[in-house]
Amino acid sequence: MNTGRMYETIAECAERCKVNEKTIRRAIADGKLTAYRLGPRTTRLDVHEVDAAFATT
Repeated sequence: MNTGRMYETIAECAERCKVNEKTIRRAIADGKLTAYRLGPRTTRLDVHEVDAAFATT
């Protein structure tokens, strides 16, 4: 079943949003972003959630 979500790694999100990986990790720790654990060492982020969190308006 396809949920329609697109996922990226922390590094991919940081590069696309032009921020440091620490900024992404800090947003996860602060609860602004949800990190989806796909395994013991695999973390992915929903592209749409990242876009909403780092949208410049």
